[in-house]
Amino acid sequence: MVYQILLLSENLDEVRRIYNICKNNQFFFYFFDKEEIFFNFLIHERIDVAIVNGNLMGDPLAFISEIRNRGIDSSFIYIGDRDPDTIRSILRVGFYDYLYHNYEEDEMEHAIVGAIDNKRMYVNIKMISSNLEKINQELSDKAKELELDKTRLKEIINRFRLIETFIREISLISELDLILSRLVEYVSREFKSNKIIATRIDAYTEYVVTSYGIDSEILKDYKWDLKDIKASPWAESILNGKVSVEVINPLDNVWYANSSISNIFPEGFIKYPIFYENEVYGTIVISCNEGDCYFPEDKIFFLKQILEHASIQIYNKNLQAKLSKTIEQLKDYQQQLIEKEKLSTLAKVAVSVNHEINNPLCAISLNAEIIKRRYKNDENLQKLIDAILNNVALINKITNKFANLKKVAFKEYLPGIEMLDLGD
Repeated sequence: MVYQILLLSENLDEVRRIYNICKNNQFFFYFFDKEEIFFNFLIHERIDVAIVNGNLMGDPLAFISEIRNRGIDSSFIYIGDRDPDTIRSILRVGFYDYLYHNYEEDEMEHAIVGAIDNKRMYVNIKMISSNLEKINQELSDKAKELELDKTRLKEIINRFRLIETFIREISLISELDLILSRLVEYVSREFKSNKIIATRIDAYTEYVVTSYGIDSEILKDYKWDLKDIKASPWAESILNGKVSVEVINPLDNVWYANSSISNIFPEGFIKYPIFYENEVYGTIVISCNEGDCYFPEDKIFFLKQILEHASIQIYNKNLQAKLSKTIEQLKDYQQQLIEKEKLSTLAKVAVSVNHEINNPLCAISLNAEIIKRRYKNDENLQKLIDAILNNVALINKITNKFANLKKVAFKEYLPGIEMLDLGD
């Protein structure tokens, strides 16, 4: 590397001596005898060592201050008188070395070499300092990023906790309208500055269930016929597409201007379906922000999560209701089967009774009639035979009731003992 030396002096002998030093050390050498020219050259050229003869510099303090302010990193050697106060002040303001006017040539050479080393060290320190500043700035930026990440992570954790709490709460609710009300309450925590309504869809009719930021009395009679495209132009997207609908400035929209939903959300809205598999249970509607329907991704993530869990919960509740109804139907059917089996068994018993009892009874009745006709003059015997025939008729009546029984019922015969109820 070639070093450049600059001298401010009008002493030609001094110029010659310093020139010889530079020549011997292969340094480039320049000199001027005017401070202004010296200053301009210094700020426009890369000078390693600047040597100043104090006789030509009016205010060394102002000079070095201006030079440093302009970012010049040259090393300075001052040539002056033997005055301790001047020496201290010169070295204090930033000059590298101070030589007396009657210096020896080897002193100047040593001073120049030292000044070059000082310049090189200064440049290295400056580079290191710059690198450290850069590293510190990078660390500071990284710390800020980490702090932001920490804040974001905390927000994410809080959102997941909120979602978890929401899931736990709605798991205890079975009614759709109550689930929708709880849904609006949680959505409003993330969309505090927006208007929100929840609707329920039943048999192609959409009803407003609950709201946030809007007087509920205003909305209590709001409903839309989803078969009427003029009243509800969103129906196709919500019911069949299962996708959200975004409408900005609905009053200027040819499809929405005549729909009553524009009265609720004149600034615009996004309508999200609440669905699971192929069934749509309702919607959640959020107002836009002055014609801008953009929401941060973290808010949309939260919204979609609780919508999904609400949909699953509604589906599970409906499934449980259907399952409970099916179980009750099965119980009724089982009971019917039991009754049917009992009646079938009784019918078989009735056949057996008719066969095993009525046939002997018929024989007893015939024999009794024969005896009654043969001994018709015997009054006591006639009474006995009439009693037999009456009991035969009674047994016959009981077997007929048993054969014609339509349901199985029991009545108490004795304490702790039941008997078949054949009726009166």
